[in-house]
Amino acid sequence: FSNRIFVVPVEITVTGADEVPVLRNRLLATDEDTISTTSLSSFVQSSGTGNGQLSFEIIAQPSAGSVSIVNGNLVFTPGAAFNALEFGETREIEVGLRATNASGLSADTTVHYSVVGMPDKPVTALVSRTVSEDDGPLTIDIMSIVSDRTHHPDLSFVAGPVRGSGHAVVSENGILTFDQGGAFNALTAGQTAKVSLDVQVTSPFSNLIFVVPVEITVTG
Repeated sequence: FSNRIFVVPVEITVTGADEVPVLRNRLLATDEDTISTTSLSSFVQSSGTGNGQLSFEIIAQPSAGSVSIVNGNLVFTPGAAFNALEFGETREIEVGLRATNASGLSADTTVHYSVVGMPDKPVTALVSRTVSEDDGPLTIDIMSIVSDRTHHPDLSFVAGPVRGSGHAVVSENGILTFDQGGAFNALTAGQTAKVSLDVQVTSPFSNLIFVVPVEITVTG
């Protein structure tokens, strides 16, 4: 009626509320002989609360091996479950993980583990052999060192350079042959000479390279 405007001030207070945690999916790798330990904090993108505190629980064990929570870490133990893997072959398993914040809100994630096979037999720090200067070529079965199988067509072998005298080659079946080639004829009775080399074993499954160190003692 009078074109007068009346202003009504309004004030709204917005209070914060906790939200559902946000977790990351992760792919972790280990070999069949090694326990994997990963900090639980590495799976957290957001806790959903101001204090950032979360409690974790495992909601699904893997189909092979076992998982536990120890001192804030997710610990995966392969055990003997992956012994059938060939050297370099991989197998993936999944673990269910749940995080719950102080407000009782929770989120789940799936942790993927890629487990790679290692040599079936223990490999010593050094493969040592002794041969006389008058003997014929020395052979070493590298295949039998890294695998229980007589032949493994998917493994490839490369002999590195000989540190010292003589000549070495390795066959496609993993047989290393060292030939003195007359290089040690000057040795007298009781004298010795050492040569060494590395044999690289490669698996096509994961491009994993395993190095077998070899040391040969030649006696006069």
